Amino acid sequence: MSIDAIALIDEEAERLSSALAALDPAQQVPTCPEWTAADLLWHLTEVHEFWARILTERATTDTEAMAIEESIPPRPQ
Repeated sequence: MSIDAIALIDEEAERLSSALAALDPAQQVPTCPEWTAADLLWHLTEVHEFWARILTERATTDTEAMAIEESIPPRPQ
C-alpha cells in the first residue's frame, strides 16, 4: 500500500480550513488561549507548507530542512 503524502497533506489542510472557516478569526483557541483561530490557521498552514516542501524537494538533511524553514515568510502582524 502506497500513501500519497502530498495528497494527504492537501486533504487535511482542506479539512482544517473548512473547520476554521466557520469561526470568528478572533476567537480564542481553548487549549492555547493566547492564540486566536487566525493564529492557529496560519501556524498549521505553515507546518503543512513546510512538510509538503520537504517531500516535494526531497530534502534529506538538516541543512536542506533549515533552508526550507527559513524561506517560509513570517506571519504578518
